[in-house]
Amino acid sequence: MRKLITALAASALALSACASDENTAGNEVAEQDGSLANAIGADSQFGRAMAAAGLDGILNGPAPYTLIVPSDEAFAAVPDGTLPDAGTEEGKEALGAILSNHILPGTILSDDIKKAANANGGSVSLPTLGEATLEANLDGDSMTLSAGGAAASVTEADSRYDEGVVHRVDAVLL
Repeated sequence: MRKLITALAASALALSACASDENTAGNEVAEQDGSLANAIGADSQFGRAMAAAGLDGILNGPAPYTLIVPSDEAFAAVPDGTLPDAGTEEGKEALGAILSNHILPGTILSDDIKKAANANGGSVSLPTLGEATLEANLDGDSMTLSAGGAAASVTEADSRYDEGVVHRVDAVLL
């Protein structure tokens, strides 16, 4: 776990210089009241999974984060046995690995992703705090994030909080 937190801090420092406080179209991004931990909520599936994996505490750290938060319906759609059981240390670490791929270091707004993707033929790679890289793909105004074989559509982007931003998606990126 210490190794994961050290890697998270190093990644956050590397990307936080690229973060912006405004979206690149010049429009202010509305900031929500409260913390990222409050944004995901302890009663949401994502919040409960973060707590079970022992990752909920990192959201209160000094570095900003971008959370890719699957809806409760997305968690319900995951086939039984696909998500690791956090009841064992091995399961807790495996669940943490999946969830850390839903966390990006720094504040990365959707307009920043779109600009980078448009400059790169419609897609861009986004390093996560886990071992995966998310691929952001554009189709008109729609954005899809994928990792491995899983893909999720962004359903709500750019909810700003004290420690970063939340983008809500319709699938869990396994």
